[in-house]
Amino acid sequence: MHVVDLTDAYCATILGRGGLSGYCHSYPTLFKHYFQFWAKARYWHAVLRTPAAVRRQRVLVRSRLPMIEKKLARAGLDVSQVKLILFVGQNTSNGHAWLDRGKFAVWIPIEAYQSKLQVDVFVTHEILHGLQYARRPEFYFTTERERRMVKRQLITEGFATWASARVLGLAPGTALWADYLSPQKRKRWLLACRRREAELKLYLASNFGAVSATAARLFYANDPGDVFAYRAGYWAGFKAVERVVRHYRYGVSNLLNLPRPRFERLVKYEYLLKK
Repeated sequence: MHVVDLTDAYCATILGRGGLSGYCHSYPTLFKHYFQFWAKARYWHAVLRTPAAVRRQRVLVRSRLPMIEKKLARAGLDVSQVKLILFVGQNTSNGHAWLDRGKFAVWIPIEAYQSKLQVDVFVTHEILHGLQYARRPEFYFTTERERRMVKRQLITEGFATWASARVLGLAPGTALWADYLSPQKRKRWLLACRRREAELKLYLASNFGAVSATAARLFYANDPGDVFAYRAGYWAGFKAVERVVRHYRYGVSNLLNLPRPRFERLVKYEYLLKK
């Protein structure tokens, strides 16, 4: 992987005298995308407040990258040309990928990671988003409406979660949460998802091509008391991809090559509409 590290620019600007405009100048296309879809520039504040805190987070993330690259290579995925950008953001996301001057790049906000396991799980997850977009650009988005379309989110998040579990050899609960939840809370969450699976599948099938605030909450972590507002969309996406994989004996590379219309049909008819 080709790592671009903007953390020194953060220290020189946000923690120095350059301000947000100087920081954004370090990689304009990244910040344009970031502030369009993932955070609001008007609410900007220094999340990491000292150079020592920046260095600590940078070391944590960078220390895991060789292992992640090796695991992806063992799964048959060539990431030698992947551009991975490290920066300090607003702690609103673990990262994602975007179209950077004609090529997809992966962005990782280092403040979002508090453990090695979180780095392993979610940096791998975000790289897989980049690989899927690069192979099948029709899964990418250029508007907020496209980003929030239920079927796009269900498939892309389901693929990245399932594939990260396969690449890293993780149980589903770990691939979905890393250690953000304790083992006990993770177990209860998985049980709640299973108990409401039929209801969840019906809702997703009915809103497959929709964009709505109600559907979007499936991919947020807003209410631990209600899985419909606590990342149940990720679980459903994982289960949908798992069903497709078992039925067609697909591997990670097969899924990466699936055109969006076919992937959508498989998820809808092999999982959402199956009893």
